[in-house]
Amino acid sequence: MMTKSSIVKDVEWAIGSHRTLLRINGLWIYSEKYSWLAVAMNIQALLLTLSIFGFVTLPQTVALMKTWGNVTLIGDNIMSNLPAIMAGIKLIKMWTNKKILVTMVKQIENDWYQLNNDTERDVMIKYAKIPKLMLLCGLVNITSSTLLYHVLSNFFGITLRATSNLTDIYGDKILPLQSVYFFDLSTTLSFYLISWSQLFGSLVASLVYTTFDITFGLFVLHTCALLENLSKRIHNMPMDSEVKFQKTLKSTVLQHCALIR
Repeated sequence: MMTKSSIVKDVEWAIGSHRTLLRINGLWIYSEKYSWLAVAMNIQALLLTLSIFGFVTLPQTVALMKTWGNVTLIGDNIMSNLPAIMAGIKLIKMWTNKKILVTMVKQIENDWYQLNNDTERDVMIKYAKIPKLMLLCGLVNITSSTLLYHVLSNFFGITLRATSNLTDIYGDKILPLQSVYFFDLSTTLSFYLISWSQLFGSLVASLVYTTFDITFGLFVLHTCALLENLSKRIHNMPMDSEVKFQKTLKSTVLQHCALIR
């Protein structure tokens, strides 16, 4: 039996973690009453974007120009540089459209409150489990793989990329990412500061890249759940009374038009 409190719990279970993920990326909108939070979100998104481009993309792009002509080094560079560039573009794209993004998330919440029976609730839960699993697996995968790659390089000296005297010019110290800087990294302090900044930038890029894909998956799967509920309503309409038939038909058409938009 559905109650208001149970629906609130269902909504929090279904999209609570996704909202948190958007807030972490600075992609949330607050009312004018909390204008300072809106400013904080914008600053947060800006800092994350600068972290991706400043710590990962720019140094690797300089290295790419320096190694141009060497297919092995170019391929090695692009494998880590291109996803970071895409992550930065995704974050900028989501930030410029965050009003639409937040509106869609809130619409998902409203759809949960408009469920008619436990059967429709079960359908929504069935589809909501998939993006939650995607979120869990995605975050575990990106965090573990990024940490493993950088920890092996920083602590054990195991470099999982091609090295050359074109970009790796800091003696026996090898940075995790193929990169070139315009200042001296021969001192231990400066080298490890840059190395840890690459780790931070890589984690941010991985988080943003995953957030975009998981959020898109959430929208698609939620739409699938609504369409399945609509199909079941249409299937059961012939068994309704005339008054209920007209009411169900009207609500079904309106919801279908809303889904198309």
